[in-house]
Amino acid sequence: MDNFNTLPVNQDLVRVLTDIYGFTEPTAAQKEAAEPFIKGENILLQAQTGSGKTFAYLLPLDTMIDPAKKELQGIILAPTHELAVQISRTNEELCQKAQLPIKTICLIGEANINKQIERLKDKPQLAVGTPGRILDLFKKRKLNGQTIKILLLDEIDELVDNTNRQSVEEIFKAVRRDRQVGAFSASVSAGAREFLHQWTGELKEINLSAQTILNPNIKHYYLVAPLREKADVLRSLIHALDEEKILVFAQNGRNIELVADKLCYHKLKAQALHSALSKDDRKSALEDFRKGNLQVLIASDLAARGLDIQNIGCVINLDFPQSANEYIHRAGRTGRMNNSGICISLVTSQEVAPLRIYKREFKLEMEEIHLYGGKIYPGPPKGKRPSKNGAKEKNSPQNTAKKAKKKLKNLQKN
Repeated sequence: MDNFNTLPVNQDLVRVLTDIYGFTEPTAAQKEAAEPFIKGENILLQAQTGSGKTFAYLLPLDTMIDPAKKELQGIILAPTHELAVQISRTNEELCQKAQLPIKTICLIGEANINKQIERLKDKPQLAVGTPGRILDLFKKRKLNGQTIKILLLDEIDELVDNTNRQSVEEIFKAVRRDRQVGAFSASVSAGAREFLHQWTGELKEINLSAQTILNPNIKHYYLVAPLREKADVLRSLIHALDEEKILVFAQNGRNIELVADKLCYHKLKAQALHSALSKDDRKSALEDFRKGNLQVLIASDLAARGLDIQNIGCVINLDFPQSANEYIHRAGRTGRMNNSGICISLVTSQEVAPLRIYKREFKLEMEEIHLYGGKIYPGPPKGKRPSKNGAKEKNSPQNTAKKAKKKLKNLQKN
């Protein structure tokens, strides 16, 4: 069995992972990334969500940074404020426990730029941030690109396939030409791959998603519901699941607020998370969800990318995921580090067909379920409801309960 001692990384970091965090062996992503990255190669690593990608780049990155040099040596770019904060906190904790004097600074928009400039005077060795704020600080000459040896891009496809692309290109121009580049993601688009080859030349690709992109321990289900009834069906589904942490994805910020308010009205501990909220409100929602003060977080895809929140028992797609990659990243918020999880999509009858395309594309076992009497049953609704005089139809949902008992137990508890 491989262990962390076989990785060419700082042994103080290894001690933290094994003795304090309790990890027994590195993931495939951590094993494959360490050696080529430390050798100075430009790498692109694609691996399923929850596969330990953050430590896959932090371990070699912290090994390569020289704490004796009081200058910025590496930059990690992330597509969202929340992901940047998470990476920054993870590295601060890792270095503190390993007693490595590496200073990490988080540079994101909406935060006070003057306070960030003051903190830069402490000479951090690593900056984690969003492209817009990092570029602003380069333009203000508060960052020196000639000291940057490593440029790392987390969720590369999200960074270069949307409005961030121009800022990322400008950052590449601002740092030294011989910098090393690392890119990590669960999915890599053709555009992201082309961008990296354009800016790096030689690139070592490590694809650990050839066989499966999603954790095979995640069980996938769908429930057919009329569009106007989805919010009510969601409430019934949450009660039936009885999970401590449920992450619900919706597309529209206004709809997210309405659904959260409706759940709260029915005494469920729920909160909204979307880009229109202030930084402090988003931070508060995430912290409450992490700590278990909330049962349900209703989120836009802002929350889908890279966030590692432990013990999410179920992900629910309230709105249909618009792309296969979107489905991957949403579902991957449960079942972290190969634990079990559930992903349930609430779909209209028109959305069943495209959902089955995802099923074929990723070779998923995706089954239909339905609700009846406050409980979850497998398959579509069967037969008629009980007659007025109390007689039960032969194939009513109640009469399928015994056959489904074992399967439902797995659905609701695994």
